[in-house]
Amino acid sequence: MKLPDLEKWAGSVIYKRGDAYHRSGQVEKPAMTADGALIAWVFGSEKYATMVEVENGALSSICTCPYDDLPPCKHAVALLLAYLNFLNRDRYLFFIDTLYFT
Repeated sequence: MKLPDLEKWAGSVIYKRGDAYHRSGQVEKPAMTADGALIAWVFGSEKYATMVEVENGALSSICTCPYDDLPPCKHAVALLLAYLNFLNRDRYLFFIDTLYFT
């Protein structure tokens, strides 16, 4: 995924907010589930459980934030940016059981 694709997926306003969250370190311990979904706690006004996955070639997200009725939210964008940052730095994510995350 390239950054312009991510901005197109989220829209420029949500992308900028998610980027600010990512840059300020609001994404805690991003991990990957056995089926390839990205998950993390993302801090905002509260701590939100956030998940991003690819379904049929398209990104989808779930978050416990109030905005989740209209995905993607800034927390999902922050999680994806954290993941891309890990890849660019040749770091690896931990695999985690989703039951632990809930």
